Amino acid sequence: MVSCSLCRRERRNETGFCGYHLSAYENLRGVFDEWEKAVGVTWEGYLKVVIDREETGLWAREVALYLFQS
Repeated sequence: MVSCSLCRRERRNETGFCGYHLSAYENLRGVFDEWEKAVGVTWEGYLKVVIDREETGLWAREVALYLFQS
């Protein structure tokens, strides 16, 4: 079994994430497209906002931190 890049769960595909983190990643990507069109934010700027918001869920924050640091 190959583990998720962020936890010990089984990795779902080539993204390196388990199902939970993969779902969070897909949601982050989808919302970014809307933010980019509406506000003109960069990917890094968007990730920073996601990381800093209290409302951000655990899995989304973990993915955003991982991507921001990559």
